[in-house]
Amino acid sequence: MHIWSVQVFSCKKYKGAGTKKVVNPNNNSVWKGLISSKLGITSANLWNKEKLNLVGGWDESLSSSQEYDLLFRLIQAESKICFDMTPSALIHSLDDSVSKSNDQARVEKILNNLVNLRMRIKEYLLEKGIYDDELSQFLDVFLYNHLITRKILAPKFVSEKIKSLHLRAPWKLRLKQNIKYIIKKQLMNFG
Repeated sequence: MHIWSVQVFSCKKYKGAGTKKVVNPNNNSVWKGLISSKLGITSANLWNKEKLNLVGGWDESLSSSQEYDLLFRLIQAESKICFDMTPSALIHSLDDSVSKSNDQARVEKILNNLVNLRMRIKEYLLEKGIYDDELSQFLDVFLYNHLITRKILAPKFVSEKIKSLHLRAPWKLRLKQNIKYIIKKQLMNFG
């Protein structure tokens, strides 16, 4: 009998006065879910302690992306991930959590952790011969979107990171996101 390593649950997120959002994990593709941070969240997932110990547990040296680093190592060890799409956890979000900040240095560190993990995932998938055009495009679009939406907080860092990664995001997406960035920047200048 194969014991599960992680039970991934859907959750309900609350922010402020009654704002509710149901967050469902991506159970169609474990790799896409891992790349896009859609394999649940720390407080909504159940973790099998025995399996965690087998892969070395949480990497406390990371300041963010700890749960996805752990999930990646569990998947590398061929651990079983189970999904439950019933929202079973209630999450009350804070504006300044482990993976969210308005401090530029902190934002840069968070983005570096996220990008470095995705590059490790890419290298692993390449080694295993399962990194195809679909996953490549998915990774590039995810990274581009994730970085560009934080450009307002760390403009130089994000621009340099996007350039260094040679991301293949569709031109329509690039145009749309750049227009959003320009509008946000203008609103900040007037606000």
